[in-house]
Amino acid sequence: MADLTSEMVSRAKRAVLRVDVPEGFGSGFFVRSNGLAITNHHVVRGVRECQIRTFDGRVLTARVIVSDRRNDLAVIHSAQTPGSVSILRLVDCLPKDAEDVIAIGMPAELDFSVTRGIVSSANRRFRGRPLIQTDVAINGGSSGGPLLNLRGEVLGVCCRGYNSYQGLNFAVPATLAGELLSQAERLSPTTSWYCTTCGQASEPLGKYCDNCGVRRNQEEA
Repeated sequence: MADLTSEMVSRAKRAVLRVDVPEGFGSGFFVRSNGLAITNHHVVRGVRECQIRTFDGRVLTARVIVSDRRNDLAVIHSAQTPGSVSILRLVDCLPKDAEDVIAIGMPAELDFSVTRGIVSSANRRFRGRPLIQTDVAINGGSSGGPLLNLRGEVLGVCCRGYNSYQGLNFAVPATLAGELLSQAERLSPTTSWYCTTCGQASEPLGKYCDNCGVRRNQEEA
């Protein structure tokens, strides 16, 4: 089992990203071979572009396509994605309580770190939204990284931990990430315009955001 887990982690790491923005950094992971990747909303909040670094050290530019502030999710896209990266598959159901899980992220700038634990509660409600509670260590910089089962499938997107408590950490269910990904795939990653005010994308280009109505040159100022 240990050898199989190590093999799975080795494959999964090739899909994981470091996401750098002016305010800090976080994690993310590729979900499509065309360069679409998932991270947290709070990692890319307020920016339209970010720098991403792949496991093999390549530094690429990515655009924010769409973001979901309520569920703390975002979809980004890099047109420069090399063919050597892996992609991870999102599951379409919740995990089971006590299921073994693995997280990969960038805690405290320790790139591509792996932690392991169990699902403490598969369907925890926090401030009206569903979260997966886990005892896997999720520290600053790991936000946006994948929470994986032992088959290497994405159960959730790591989003927060409580530093004052041990073993109390959370991930956004992969089902919600899949819904946002479907929305992003209906947009052109090269011509859509991402509004940092409302977190939504509009297409085709116009003077105003189709969702919140803010004037684009004003919102960009």
